[in-house]
Amino acid sequence: MSPDPKSRWSVVYRIGLLLSLAVLILVLEAVSLLFVGEAPSSQSSGPVSVTIVPGVSVAEIGRVLHRAGLVSHPRAFELATRCLRADEHLQAGQVALSPGLPICELVRRLTRVRAAGVRVVIREGLMATQVAELLESATGIDADEFLSAVYDTAFAESLGFSGASLEGYLFPDTYMFYRNMSGRRAAMRMAWNFKRKAPDSVFQTGAGRNLDRHQIVTLASILQWEVLRRDEWRTVSSVYHNRLRRRMLLQADPTINYIQGKGPTRLSLKDLEVDSPYNTYVNKGLPPGPINSPGLRAIRAALSPDKTDYLFFVARGDGSHVFSRTAEEHFRAKAEASEARRRQALEDTTQHG
Repeated sequence: MSPDPKSRWSVVYRIGLLLSLAVLILVLEAVSLLFVGEAPSSQSSGPVSVTIVPGVSVAEIGRVLHRAGLVSHPRAFELATRCLRADEHLQAGQVALSPGLPICELVRRLTRVRAAGVRVVIREGLMATQVAELLESATGIDADEFLSAVYDTAFAESLGFSGASLEGYLFPDTYMFYRNMSGRRAAMRMAWNFKRKAPDSVFQTGAGRNLDRHQIVTLASILQWEVLRRDEWRTVSSVYHNRLRRRMLLQADPTINYIQGKGPTRLSLKDLEVDSPYNTYVNKGLPPGPINSPGLRAIRAALSPDKTDYLFFVARGDGSHVFSRTAEEHFRAKAEASEARRRQALEDTTQHG
């Protein structure tokens, strides 16, 4: 005896209805989760302060919010963030959020509300010691703790940097640091920012095919102190690249300034005799590592030098340089530059006398 068609369709109808109800319930729950919110899972009804570490994944941020009692389902936060295309705009730092907010509102606030903290501008060309002093003065971050992290070789390697320290990789930028955060965390944040602003792909083009990332950043740090005029970045870079190819001494004054622990200043002949692996008047090739934190312009110049046959340059005294191909041309340019500076000094003395 064959089953009654009407009975069979009745069963299918009931199953379909149950499935539809189940889907509807799931949809309503998802809508509630995303747009309506839920009862706070934390005991406090006031704002909850959470710390969003720069560079962490959206999934990890979801887990941070879950541990703080701000979301029940970290995966739902991750999916909502990606659907809203907000994963690149989440704030980092200490942020105060109210419990019970729907996930979409949490995402909106994390992208629009300024993180709590102190605004600190790290300009191009600062040495790690200068960054440490600035952070301690502005935010109370312990300078010694910060430098201890910067010069920790194992710590640098754990972040993906092959040099002996993070000197050169404390990316110059505007940061929001919260007061008295750990020096290690501050150094990590700046190093992560370097990898975000200057990813590995940047160093796989141009001269980057001949020099590794550490060498490029080292050269860029020399350029950062050497060049003042926008139109000379790649020309000065070409001089150093030409000297490296010919295995000549770089004779870069900024490396001597770094040994002295200060920024660009005029040097004496005695200064050039200092015994240090960073002395490019004595040791061939690039120094062991960067001498400051270069900006993107310096990095791009180190990667893409002009095509020249210049081997020398001398400062005119007005921020520009005279470039030469031979030692004879260079000595003549140096003499002319010295005479120009002497005349200028005499005029200044006359005017103020």
